Amino acid sequence: MITVCICDDEPALRRELRNMLQQYSVHQELELFESSTIQELLGNTSDYDVLFLDIRFDGEDAGVEAAKQLRKKGSEAIIVFLTSLSQYAPNGYEADAFRYLLKPIQMDMLTATMDAAISKLEAKHFRLSVISDSGTVIIEAADISRIESLARRRVIHTENQKIETWETMAELYAKLPKGRFVYIQKGYVSNLDFIGQVKNNIVTLKNGEQLALGRSYKDAFFVAYNRYVGD
Repeated sequence: MITVCICDDEPALRRELRNMLQQYSVHQELELFESSTIQELLGNTSDYDVLFLDIRFDGEDAGVEAAKQLRKKGSEAIIVFLTSLSQYAPNGYEADAFRYLLKPIQMDMLTATMDAAISKLEAKHFRLSVISDSGTVIIEAADISRIESLARRRVIHTENQKIETWETMAELYAKLPKGRFVYIQKGYVSNLDFIGQVKNNIVTLKNGEQLALGRSYKDAFFVAYNRYVGD
């Protein structure tokens, strides 16, 4: 069962979102919780699987600050920010937000968001074995930000390490969870969770690195990316 919390100071919004999530639960069993204040959310010791969190409380970006505090406490919740104004959305990525939903929330966007969140939860438990110089290494797929070819080797990047292997990119790509990784250009595969922005065929990763989208990979990239963001 997947635990989901709605934190918003608008009772009508909480009620509407709860009803929509109950409709979605026909496909996936959910356990739903609510918080009306940031204080209530931070005072709760539960770490939910998915957290829908309003950005604005009392005219301030209190939701973003609350998310940062949750991260400092070790929360691994998938955070989806709720906002009425699109310009506030980029602030959410400072707290490792998964994505945001604009109010009023549409059922198709919520469904796409929940589908992607569940896919990410499943990927968290996906592991792959890679043959490196030091022997076979087991890597959590969710920890991989990108894989790139350098000279004749492949370099697998995670937050804490770089793993080099002679395995081909095709061999590595075949081991990855479907729908979570995508080719940006020849010799470069990225985890969709680590892509921050795509504009004018330039892919900006959340670490600030920018890559030109390869012409022959463009169509497949946008199919995967649009499915991921729910467009």
